[in-house]
Amino acid sequence: MSKIGQGIIWVVLASLTGAAWAEPLTVQQAVEQALAHNPGIERQRQHINSETLERSIAQAHRLPELDLQAGLTHYSDPALAWPIHQPGAFPPFDQDISNIGINVRLPLYTGGRLLAAVDLADERSAMAQHGLQASEQELTFNVISSFGKTLQLQHLREAMEHRIRRLEAQVEDVRKRFRSGRAAELDVARIQTQLSEARYELATLEQGVSNTLNLLTTLMGRSQAPQQLAALADIPLNATTGIESWIEQALTAHPSIRQAQANIRASEQRVAMAKGERLPQFSLVGNSRYLATSDGDGQDEWQIGVQMSLPLYDGSARSDKVTQSQIARQMAQLDLQELRDRVAYQVREAHAAVATAQLQIEVAEQGLSEAEEVLRIETLRYKTGTSTITDLLGAEAAHWNARAKLTQARYDLVIYKSQLLKASGGLTRAVFESTTSP
Repeated sequence: MSKIGQGIIWVVLASLTGAAWAEPLTVQQAVEQALAHNPGIERQRQHINSETLERSIAQAHRLPELDLQAGLTHYSDPALAWPIHQPGAFPPFDQDISNIGINVRLPLYTGGRLLAAVDLADERSAMAQHGLQASEQELTFNVISSFGKTLQLQHLREAMEHRIRRLEAQVEDVRKRFRSGRAAELDVARIQTQLSEARYELATLEQGVSNTLNLLTTLMGRSQAPQQLAALADIPLNATTGIESWIEQALTAHPSIRQAQANIRASEQRVAMAKGERLPQFSLVGNSRYLATSDGDGQDEWQIGVQMSLPLYDGSARSDKVTQSQIARQMAQLDLQELRDRVAYQVREAHAAVATAQLQIEVAEQGLSEAEEVLRIETLRYKTGTSTITDLLGAEAAHWNARAKLTQARYDLVIYKSQLLKASGGLTRAVFESTTSP
């Protein structure tokens, strides 16, 4: 064998070995990767960093401002180089006068605007953090949903492949019966039609698996889809927890509600800032500078004082700002009330869905057991000639539908549990740390 051929074999073996060693991706790993690499989550983290800097900026406005100023002025006529310090003692005159100095300004009283700005920055930072938590829970739920849907479609695909192999065997059996005169040509056509429909459904399932897997890959922020998914673990929930307890937890811990509450506090600070603009403003101002002539003579000068500013008339602009900020506060309170109602409804809906899914699993398990028994009996009857191919195909279809319903119900239960946790504000990456497979 040539070296090229040996190299190809080694490459193939290495790829097969790597694929064999690759561990299936768990749903917890998928969630962790999504939270670490999803660009939307990263953008919100940067937003939190920006809001943190906003607080630093608001704090800085309460500190003294120092400015370094320098300049060179040429006058058309000789001017005093610096102010007169003593009567009768005139400073030199010059056409070119330079200066360099430091100006200082310290706010003493601003009507509470600066303190309110710091508190506003704190509330905006809290809003950003709660918004990130809400987005993380939404992303976690979407990952679990796409992960579970992919597994569900994969299991249905495997079941459909098994059904196709069974139908193909039945096609061969019916053809043999037809050739021996024990089956009609119509029987061959009927089972061939069922086989074509099954192959069509298989192609649909293949496309569905591809779509949900691509969605999962996008949510995880990856460029390549995972090769294999691990079994979806169940989510343990306390069966004794009543609906009212879930709602109480949601109204307390849901990040969107906490974000809305922070928004109300932020609107209150905006009201305080708007009211502060109508009050007197006091500032400590001062400067120290050095004035020099073109001959090199110089003199130090300094000033210090207190300035007051009181708005007298602005066409009701400041009053309108106060009213506007008060309206915004009322709107924030109404938003919170609406959000609380919506969250309570979502909790009730998800709680009912969990109970329904649990009941559906029990019914679907019973239905699958009955369908398997009917299929076993119809298969025996058909082989002994006491049943028709129509009866057998009907039992086949019923068995497939029962199996599909059970698969759907099992994965729906996990999704509805995730939805209940999300609605109550408790869906985190640690949900699957101590779980068991369904």
